[in-house]
Amino acid sequence: MTAFVLLKLLTAAVSLLMASSIVSRDPGFRVNRLMGGVVGCTAWWALCEAAWSLQTDAEIAAAISRASAPAWLLIGSLFFDTFATLVGRYRSRLYRLTPVIYTAAVLMSIFHMSTPLCLATAVPAAWGWRFEFGPLFPLSFATAIIPPMLVFINWRTLYPLQGSRGERRISQAALIASSLAVLVAASTDVVLPYLGTAAPELGSTAIVVALVAILGRLRRYGYSFLSAGAFAQEILEAVNAGVVLLHSDGRVRDCNAAFERLAGTSSEALRETSIRDLLPALPQQLMLGNAAREAELVRVSGEKIPVLTSRPVPCVARHRVVGAALVVRDLREVSDLRHRLVTSARLAAVGDLSAGIAEEISGPADVVHARLGELRWTWRFLEVAAEKAGLPKELRGRVAEGAEVIGECLEGTERISRIASEVRGFAHGDASQRESTDVVWLLERALSVASARSSPGVAMIRELREVPPVLCARHEMLQVLINLLVNAFQAVGEMGQVCVSTEHRASKVLIHIRDDGVGVDSELLERIFDPFFTTKSVGEGTGLGLAISYHIVSDHGGEIRVLSQSGGGATFSVELPVL
Repeated sequence: MTAFVLLKLLTAAVSLLMASSIVSRDPGFRVNRLMGGVVGCTAWWALCEAAWSLQTDAEIAAAISRASAPAWLLIGSLFFDTFATLVGRYRSRLYRLTPVIYTAAVLMSIFHMSTPLCLATAVPAAWGWRFEFGPLFPLSFATAIIPPMLVFINWRTLYPLQGSRGERRISQAALIASSLAVLVAASTDVVLPYLGTAAPELGSTAIVVALVAILGRLRRYGYSFLSAGAFAQEILEAVNAGVVLLHSDGRVRDCNAAFERLAGTSSEALRETSIRDLLPALPQQLMLGNAAREAELVRVSGEKIPVLTSRPVPCVARHRVVGAALVVRDLREVSDLRHRLVTSARLAAVGDLSAGIAEEISGPADVVHARLGELRWTWRFLEVAAEKAGLPKELRGRVAEGAEVIGECLEGTERISRIASEVRGFAHGDASQRESTDVVWLLERALSVASARSSPGVAMIRELREVPPVLCARHEMLQVLINLLVNAFQAVGEMGQVCVSTEHRASKVLIHIRDDGVGVDSELLERIFDPFFTTKSVGEGTGLGLAISYHIVSDHGGEIRVLSQSGGGATFSVELPVL
C-alpha cells in the first residue's frame, strides 16, 4: 500500500467523521445536511481515489475514476447551496440559480460516467494511475468550478463587511480556505495533467483540510449547528455592556465591541494590555474583587469616564483558574442623571426655604406698603396746605421731594410683594381654574400690557394666524406671555425687532416669540429655565420669570423651548395641547 493510498484513506476517514459530527448536531437543519453532503461527497471521492490506485487493470481504474464524478461534481453545487442558504434567499439573488446548478451537476455526472469522452483512459504513474482526458472533459470541469467561482465573485454580497465581527472573521477564513482548496484541486487534478506534468491528485485532501479550517473557525465563534456555544460571539457583540476576557495576571485577552467603544480603541490594540492601566481601581489580585464596584475607566485619549465593573468571573480549565471575565457598564448617563437629581434636590430645598422666607417677608412688606399709602395721602394734604399757606418756594420744593420719596418707597414695597408672591406660587403651585381660551386674544392682551416696556425704536411684527383654542388658566398663561415679551423687548434694547407668531401643528398650538437682540450663549441655554438664574445685571432680574413660566407651561401639559446663540437673537416657543 502506497503513501498516496494511505493519504486518501485518511482523507476519507476524516471526512466521514466530520460528516457524522455535523449532521448529528441537528439533522433537521438544512445547512447541516448540506455541509454533511459536502464532506460526504469528499469522502466518496477520496475512497474512489484509494480504490483505483490499488487496481492493476487500466480499464477498471478508469471506471472507478468515472464513478467518482458525482462526488466532485456535486461538491461545487453543495458548496454554493450552503452559502446561499446561510445568507438567506432574501439577501442572495444567486439563490435562484441553485436548481439550475444542481440539474447541470446531475446531468454531467451521468454523462461523465457513461462515456469515455470526458475521461479517456488510465496511464500508470508512480503513485498508481494518472488519467488522460477526453475532448468533453472541459464541460465536466466547468460544471464543477463555476458554482464555487460564483460564490467567490459575490462574496461581499453573501457576507457584507458591515456584519458582526464573528461573521467577518468566519467569512475571511472560509474565503481563504475554500479558494486555496479550489486552487489546489484545479491545479493537481486538471491543469497540471493538461499541461503534461504528472502530479498526484490532491483535490479531495485539500478540500478536507479547508473544511477542517472552516469548521474550526465556526466552532471558535460559535454557531448552533457546529458548536455548543451557540452564537456566543454574536451575543457578546450585541450586548451594550463591555465584556473583557483577561489572563490570570490581568492582561487583556479579548473584548467585545462595546468595550472597544468604552476604551476608545480596537481589541487588537488592547490585547496584552494590563487591565489596571484602564481600570486602576481594580485590586492587584483580581479574584479578591468579590462585588461590583464603581470605578473610572481611563480611555486611550486620557479621558476618564465613570463605569461599573462586575465581580470578576473566573475562567477554569483543567481544574485551575486561567483567567477571568469582567463586565464593564458605562455609567455616564447614570452619573449625569444622579447629578441632575442632586441638583433638583438642592433646588427643591432652596425653593422650600425661599417660600418660607417669602412668607415671612410678605407680611411686614404689606404692612409697610399700607402705611406708606396712608402717608402718601397725608403728604398730599400737606402739599396743598403748604401751597395755601404761601410757604417759600424752597420749603414747597422740600415737600415735593418728600412726595417723590414716598412714591419710590411704594414702588419698592410693591416689588417686594410681587417677588414674594412669585416665589410662593413657584414653590407651592396654583390650582387656578382653566377654561377654553383663544390664543390670539391672549396674545393681544399680553402685547397690550408688555408693549409699555418697549422702546419707540422697536418694531413689533404680528403674524397671528387663527389656531384652535387651548384649555388654560388665563391669568397664568398671560403671565407667561408677558414675561417672554418683556424679556424680548429688554434683549433688543433701544432698536430692534420682535416678532410674535402662532402655528397649528397636529394636536399642538405653538406660540413663537422671536427677537434679534443679544441672544444667549450656548453654554447657558441648559440653565436658562433654572430658578434664580439670570443673565441680567443685578437689580434688573430675579431669575424667576423663566423658571415660573416653565413651571406653568409644564403644568398645562405643554413645553417651552428656546433657540439662541450669542449675538444672534433668541426664539422662545410655547407649545400647548389643543382643546
